[in-house]
Amino acid sequence: MKNKFMYTNIIVLIFSLQFVIFMSGCSKEDIKMNIAENEYLLDIVAPSGEKIANNITELKKETAFIIAETFEIDKTFEITNLYYLPCKKGYIAIIEYLTEDGMKGTYAISKDAEVNYSTDNVILKSSSRLRSSSENGGGGQTKFVCKPHGNCSTCTLQGSYNPNTGENTITCSCNECKMEITVS
Repeated sequence: MKNKFMYTNIIVLIFSLQFVIFMSGCSKEDIKMNIAENEYLLDIVAPSGEKIANNITELKKETAFIIAETFEIDKTFEITNLYYLPCKKGYIAIIEYLTEDGMKGTYAISKDAEVNYSTDNVILKSSSRLRSSSENGGGGQTKFVCKPHGNCSTCTLQGSYNPNTGENTITCSCNECKMEITVS
């Protein structure tokens, strides 16, 4: 009986220590943002060597803001994929997410990279002017978000690279979507 009690205490102690070690690796901010283990594996450093965010918590906060604006409600979500389109300088990051209720979404962040897009259905948020249908960030980040509008309720952003021309293009999945571009 004594041995059984001792083994139970040892097991409880081991699990308690594992929990403390796990929690010490996460900041309070990480816990508040519900950062999943696989999100820590996402590479926030672009091929150019520049960081797209200071840390995963910052990227998660930015994604939460975009989701809240897109769906007009806060939703629990997970960033499921992060990849980069090839570019000569700067970066174009494509971020994919999945909300707890099964809504998939995508947005892009670029900096100092040429990005082609259609000027039809564009909403410009934080800049005094829209330069052209081929943006070059010029120091700050540019965010591209496709928002549902009209008959398209599942609007997503799509990024593509043409190796023959070296051009990167960002489009929305439906013609009725509104592409919101935020230049900072």
